[in-house]
Amino acid sequence: MKKNSLEQKKEFFKSLNPQLTYFSILNFFSDEYIAEIDPIHPYNSMLEKLNDWGAFNVEIFYSTIAIEYLMNNDTSLSDSLALAADLGYETRNLSSELLASLLASNKSREEFIDLQSQIEEFFNLTATN
Repeated sequence: MKKNSLEQKKEFFKSLNPQLTYFSILNFFSDEYIAEIDPIHPYNSMLEKLNDWGAFNVEIFYSTIAIEYLMNNDTSLSDSLALAADLGYETRNLSSELLASLLASNKSREEFIDLQSQIEEFFNLTATN
């Protein structure tokens, strides 16, 4: 099989889906982009594009859904409030929907960050074959 083939990459990205709660890599990456991923710095190349394309932006609508999400993921609200503070939000501008969306977006980004070694290993192995 051709090293680093488009099909190999697509299969690899599909295999990562169970580890990503909020998005699928293949929903953001066209075949053209997949073929052009920087083989030396694949993770950074992908992270930059996913950031640019808003892949990590999760919006949670309706206060009942937001409150349920926060109850399941940040009961004390400490994480979501810290994120809001880090991003410069003022208390008067906060809502359960905003806090839940910030927290889900952060979790989405963290899930992808956790895949860094797998992504780099895959590209290193396929580049040497």
